[in-house]
Amino acid sequence: MMPYARCNLKLADLYTQSLNSGPALDFCRIPLALAYGTLDAIALGKEKLTRNEVLTLVEQLVAPKIEVVI
Repeated sequence: MMPYARCNLKLADLYTQSLNSGPALDFCRIPLALAYGTLDAIALGKEKLTRNEVLTLVEQLVAPKIEVVI
C-alpha cells in the first residue's frame, strides 16, 4: 500500500507544481504535506502524526516568509 500511496503523492506533486500561486495551490499544500508526513510516520512504525507534528508541518507552510536584506 505504501508504494501505491507514494506514487499517488508524486502525481499530486506534479499537479500542484503546475498551479500558479493563489488559492488553489494554497488549498492543496497543507493536505499534501500532511499526507507525506503521515506516510513517513507510518514508515517509522507510528500509527499517525502527533498533534505537534501536524502543527509544525502546517506552521512551516503558512508562516510568513520574512526576507532579510543587508
